[in-house]
Amino acid sequence: RVTRAGVFTDWRVWALAQWFACATGDVPPKIALMTQDYIPLTKLEALVRNAMAGIGNERYVLGVLTTSRVCIPSTTDVQSEGDAMTPLTIRSQRFDCPMLVVFDDQRHIGPDVSGRARYWLEASGDWLVKQVAPGHGLTLFVGPSMACELSPDLLAETRSALSS
Repeated sequence: RVTRAGVFTDWRVWALAQWFACATGDVPPKIALMTQDYIPLTKLEALVRNAMAGIGNERYVLGVLTTSRVCIPSTTDVQSEGDAMTPLTIRSQRFDCPMLVVFDDQRHIGPDVSGRARYWLEASGDWLVKQVAPGHGLTLFVGPSMACELSPDLLAETRSALSS
């Protein structure tokens, strides 16, 4: 469920908090157990899983994201080229900025998100990175209880590299 302030109040908050703890090298036993039995379906899912377990980092995730297809929930109807859409956002406590909510697969969008954002756009990851407004980051959800935050600075750096 998403509150009016745009902060998740369900398992996604827990997943983000656990991911941050894992990224700092402090892997809680519950996360280690949860991720050891999970079999990723794609390389993107595997990299997020590794980041949660303290192996790898956001740069690896972003590198694969730019070559992947993603699903972007929108609170308004979406035109064919992504015009007039209003992406669902949450506020990152880690980066203190708005984050676009993105999924690796439309099937991972649960009722808590679809209740707030009835529409979605499937797009290439490189297109998405180029479209994200400065000062905004991405929260990428893949598989059950797995997410990765990509900072505005990292997105800006990648946007610059994609443009050259």
